[in-house]
Amino acid sequence: MLQRRFLGPVVARASPECRHLVTQAVPISTPRTATTMTTRRPMVRREQAGDWPIFHGLSVAEVGVVSVEIARRPDETMVSAAADVSRILSTALREVLPGDRRFTLLAVGDKVATPSRIARFTAERDKLWGALERSGSALPHGTRVEHSVNGQDHLRFAGTMCFEMGELPRALEVTRTRSAVCVGWTAEHPVDCHDECWSIASTATDSTSLLRASIMELRGNRFVARTYGRFDDSAITSEVFAHHALLSDLDRALSNLP
Repeated sequence: MLQRRFLGPVVARASPECRHLVTQAVPISTPRTATTMTTRRPMVRREQAGDWPIFHGLSVAEVGVVSVEIARRPDETMVSAAADVSRILSTALREVLPGDRRFTLLAVGDKVATPSRIARFTAERDKLWGALERSGSALPHGTRVEHSVNGQDHLRFAGTMCFEMGELPRALEVTRTRSAVCVGWTAEHPVDCHDECWSIASTATDSTSLLRASIMELRGNRFVARTYGRFDDSAITSEVFAHHALLSDLDRALSNLP
């Protein structure tokens, strides 16, 4: 069942990567339920990005967030629950975006200390995408680009990957477990998407700074998506950060899911 709640002011937990504690729930619409493919009750909520502490100081007045959250069953793996919520969001986005849209996965690798010759050799051999695959990440199929971002005493790789919309659930799983986000466009996918997105990935150092950098670069036809849920979390969330016109369409699509 799909449970919709429209929330008023919220306060985020101290950790910017945690989902939000609701301190006040103000209904602004009649709550609705609808039968979905799953037996659990996803909750959809919409917020202002400016209410999140990690975005304080950024010009995000025109940016909002639509979140789809599901509770993880006691006997359910995190991967299974994350796959369910990612599919729900992907289905709604397919209803909103005309045609076969393409997305770009942005990712930032871990720091590797350069004094260690073995670690440096391994990092330069695997780079970003190879290292993620070696660590167990199932990557979407698509065109891969990766470059080194060297610091004074460390080596790091960052990269972009363009993929088809059907691969979005798999890409969202990467955003859940790694420092990564998915970038999409409501208009035609730009030819120079790697160049556009590389400027974001090359300046980030972790998942928080990558999300902040992605939000700072949001334009009218661009949006950011990710799935969040780690360790022993009892709930998993897929989120879209975008300007409000797209979020209104996405809100309606989530309401109308069969």
